[in-house]
Amino acid sequence: MAFRLRIQRPVPTPAPDPGPPAGFGQRASRLAGKLRVAGFVGTLAASGGLACATERLPDPRSAADAFAAAASHGDHQAMYRLLRAGAQARLGEGGVKKLAEDSAEELKTRGRRWAQSDAELVARIEVPTAGGTVVLALEEGRFGISTASLLPASAKTPTAALQQLQTVLARRSYPGLIRMLTRQTRADVERELAGLAEGLEDPEALRVTESGNRATVKLPSGYELVFEREAGTWKLHDVR
Repeated sequence: MAFRLRIQRPVPTPAPDPGPPAGFGQRASRLAGKLRVAGFVGTLAASGGLACATERLPDPRSAADAFAAAASHGDHQAMYRLLRAGAQARLGEGGVKKLAEDSAEELKTRGRRWAQSDAELVARIEVPTAGGTVVLALEEGRFGISTASLLPASAKTPTAALQQLQTVLARRSYPGLIRMLTRQTRADVERELAGLAEGLEDPEALRVTESGNRATVKLPSGYELVFEREAGTWKLHDVR
């Protein structure tokens, strides 16, 4: 089971200044978002994933403070060491050095802001599972499951809709699938299901035609149900 940790430090809006170099904000945010906290990952791996929600964990502030100090002093080597392995491989130490040199003044400013004692430290872990991604949030030294990660999200792009569809199909979630349909399609499905339910209100009055391991039932609403016998149990095979 894979784990991903993201740490952010939201701070009050600073006083107006001349502004950062062009394009720096995105580069610095990418660096800050790729912090690697080995203590958290090791603790989670040792505790067996979701069980960590009941365990007291080490404070991640030391890693955040280390990154803030490295940014303040332009220490690209320390910044590089704090990146995840994937980010290290992608950027390389030379790439981190260039980013640090190109945006030295802004990094110093941001480093000082990140190090402020009133800055809020937010730690989140995303746990991919067969049924989707569960988000764990750190509160008072303990990880708990974020309610938002259990609620259906609104897809803003076709790709997001595909990802959501994959999730509900993997979960075999009928409610989730219904939520993904357009209003018109959902109404059509609900109408079809209502017709089936209405036709089955008095099962004993329905005529069943059996032929070997197959049985057909004609409903008053016009549907025809086909059942097949598997290992001695009758199961629905088709709806016509």
